[in-house]
Amino acid sequence: AGYVSDLFDRLSFFSTWVKDGIPPTVWYSGLFFVSGFNTCLLQNYSRQHRVPIDLVSFSFRVLERTEPVPIAPSDGAVIHGLFIEGARWNDDIQMLDESLPKVLVEPAPRLHLCPAQSSAENPASSQLGFNCPLYRTGERRGVLSTTGRSTNFVLFVTLPANQVAAHWVRRGVALLTSLQSD
Repeated sequence: AGYVSDLFDRLSFFSTWVKDGIPPTVWYSGLFFVSGFNTCLLQNYSRQHRVPIDLVSFSFRVLERTEPVPIAPSDGAVIHGLFIEGARWNDDIQMLDESLPKVLVEPAPRLHLCPAQSSAENPASSQLGFNCPLYRTGERRGVLSTTGRSTNFVLFVTLPANQVAAHWVRRGVALLTSLQSD
């Protein structure tokens, strides 16, 4: 039943995208090949700004839950539909925070995946915070693909945090696109 419901949600999402154009926020969990979507975002930025793609990487901005997104951003994409496991997003302090008692997983806030040119002077990956792994499923394992990466791992998302990375690693904190295993 969950698969059929999910399929109808995906069909509705993509039908709306085709009919109305690029949505203001992208249902990241509804994409089948998120790595391909990420590559498209980086390539579009690279072409638009005439920057070699190997000098482009993502920076991340967490949007407040009430912040409106009337149109799609000119660079990157605002995504929704992720989950945080092992921690929670605290809206009051706008940072990663300890899970509430007996709550292992909760919805993540929307994120702006913003491509930016990295350089020695301006590394996009130098954002302060926890480099949180993003997985397709909670299994945290997958088959090694031809690129040498796990088919389950997507990318690291830098989330603002007031604890050192080891703190969150010990808690097994991760972002997930789906709560179901494949």
